Amino acid sequence: MKSHHPSFYRLLSSLLLLGLLLSACQIAPTGTEPTLTQAVESATPQPVATLTATALPSLTPTFPADVKRLNGLKLVLWHPYMGDLEKALKVEVDEFNRTNAWGLQIEARSFGGAQSLENAFFQVSQEDLPNLFLASPEGIRDLQAEYDALLDLTLLIEDPEWGLSEEEIADFLPGIWSIPSEDPQRLGLPVLRNARVLIYNRTWAGELGFAQAPGTPQEFQQQVCAAMQANLSAVYTLRGTGGWLLDNNAYTLLGWLQGFGAEFADSFQFNTPEGLEAFSYLHGLVDQDCTYRLPIASPEPFEPFATRRTLVYAGSLIDLPLQAQVSRKLESLDRWEVLPFPALQGQGVVPLFGQDAAILDGTHEQELGAWLFLRWLLLSRNQAALAQTGGVLPVTRSGLQALKTNGAPLAQYRQVLDQSDQFQPLPSVAGWGQARRVLEDATWQLYQPYTRQEDIPNILVQLDAMLEEYKK
Repeated sequence: MKSHHPSFYRLLSSLLLLGLLLSACQIAPTGTEPTLTQAVESATPQPVATLTATALPSLTPTFPADVKRLNGLKLVLWHPYMGDLEKALKVEVDEFNRTNAWGLQIEARSFGGAQSLENAFFQVSQEDLPNLFLASPEGIRDLQAEYDALLDLTLLIEDPEWGLSEEEIADFLPGIWSIPSEDPQRLGLPVLRNARVLIYNRTWAGELGFAQAPGTPQEFQQQVCAAMQANLSAVYTLRGTGGWLLDNNAYTLLGWLQGFGAEFADSFQFNTPEGLEAFSYLHGLVDQDCTYRLPIASPEPFEPFATRRTLVYAGSLIDLPLQAQVSRKLESLDRWEVLPFPALQGQGVVPLFGQDAAILDGTHEQELGAWLFLRWLLLSRNQAALAQTGGVLPVTRSGLQALKTNGAPLAQYRQVLDQSDQFQPLPSVAGWGQARRVLEDATWQLYQPYTRQEDIPNILVQLDAMLEEYKK
């Protein structure tokens, strides 16, 4: 039998009782209730406006909350952000607290990482649980599978007064709105996305004789092998460096797999012709000595990249300002840029991942208040402000357009914005949390010097077998 935290039993029991009481004495919406500004806005920057109440009578039944009770209601938000992204979210929370028409107050708490946030659910009492939180889609599903205490957002999304219109749903970037076909509930609302990209030394590649960035796996192989060969004949300290900087990050592997045509529409299966081709290609890079491994004493890629110990490495958007800072510090004059993962057809791939927002079961007023805040975060100007300051990506087309209009200080970040037609959201298939860990283990094995080409099919068989065991 599935084990549950005792506090959640008390939480769910009290919520069921409260739900029955509220359903028996609901207060019908009045014509003075505030309505939310539409999330789809013009890309042209607009003056910051304060949400105000408007007289719009409800002609149909709506979410059964007493809006008058929202005034002064305090809600707690947990999130994993740190640094600039934490500061950006705090700015948005402070503005919402000052300007929202309902008198709601949001208290944001950072946990400094996704794992710390998820661990907190196992450590706190019922009274200390948040009303809403930000986590990866797979993290949200894992918590729901363990505790069954999250609100099905379909109730609010489809609400005739507070929900999202067809235009607002269509405004989400392609693929981001979808959920697993076997999942009967929508537990998360997309909020922000990060991207996995290739960081590439354009100046050095030009000196090696390459006028164009690699667009296909074959072109990528030619360039990283040439860089490795160049350093082999250079000064002694550079020998053994120069090629692609190996990493077994799951999102890096996702980019390569999708570049080779792998699809994960229904489930995560890697023992496929596309999986075999991608794994064989990556093993070939290692086998031909066209890759570079970071020494244990230097786990970060920024200095090796700035000193030409690697021509290209995979990183996320939050690595871009760090790379710029290190390159300036080391006085590197090389021009570097951001590339999608190469693809067989030349149409590169930029894997997207990030956080969704989930709401815990609570009173109807708590649930509606949390929903109103999340809808406010989806306003294009708020999406652009969060993304620009935090160095990540909006989840809506209008937010992306607003971000492009407002501009971004880092040229490499602007390059990512121009690659939006190559964005590939994380497949909306349940089980990515397990698949990610197993995929990283399999990739580590793939890169070992004792692994042979003929071992690869067995690695893929074992990978899928372990995923089946996780499902059971």
